Amino acid sequence: MLRHEQRLEICETCGNRRKDTDNRLICGLTLLPPDFAYTCEDYTQDTSRLNHELFDTLESSHEPSIKRAGTGLRFINFVIDGVAITIIARLLSVNYHFFHNPFSTPLLQILLDYLIIVVYYSLFELATFKTLGKIITSTKVVTTEGKRPTSEQIVIRSLSRLIPFNALSFLFTDGNGWHDQISKTIVVPKDFNEELEDDTILDRF
Repeated sequence: MLRHEQRLEICETCGNRRKDTDNRLICGLTLLPPDFAYTCEDYTQDTSRLNHELFDTLESSHEPSIKRAGTGLRFINFVIDGVAITIIARLLSVNYHFFHNPFSTPLLQILLDYLIIVVYYSLFELATFKTLGKIITSTKVVTTEGKRPTSEQIVIRSLSRLIPFNALSFLFTDGNGWHDQISKTIVVPKDFNEELEDDTILDRF
């Protein structure tokens, strides 16, 4: 035989339940407290309660749809930023062996090239959430939840770009490269979230 607490648990899901003047759960048909042994012949599932619980479950598990920048825009960003980095490297004479310094080595030059890449992306995205390429294509960096990325995420994102073949990874992952996945960030159109607009002077471009 069921305990009284177990009967009440069943009645909580019954469409015939009511509460008396003392706010106790009773049967709406008999106007008496539940006294069935194992099952109630008058039990009917409360569909309104079931639908409400289902709605709450779906609402809590629902994640807002985030429109990401497509592969085409990501490729344009990559090309523009690649040209910008190359120009910066040339201006710094990094690719000219430090003004033909005899002590420069290919390994040191590669390390400095990597440094330029990390500094370029970190400075731009820390300050504006964009790079030159993203400014031109009107895209920006946000977290996977659509929020402003932290400084740590930006730095991780920049360092992850040094992974071999990372530059091509977004071509095979629906526009979501390895540096995006590792830093839990994505690239979206500029107008994705209005509250992020005008964070910096460059946001107006």
